[in-house]
Amino acid sequence: MAQAIRAEAENAAFDEIAELVATRNVAKIEKKLDALNASDTARMLLLLNNEQQQQLLELLNPE
Repeated sequence: MAQAIRAEAENAAFDEIAELVATRNVAKIEKKLDALNASDTARMLLLLNNEQQQQLLELLNPE
């Protein structure tokens, strides 16, 4: 039961990050990523589609 609740919370966080990427809100993205551990962050990146991944990288690492 606890594992299912954790998975649901993680999925909600990942969905929120995807939405934040779409709005290009860097401060909120960084805050949300800080709340995730490395394993969760890696899984979140895998759940984003290629376009979302590229947008996230561009937002977090502007040239």
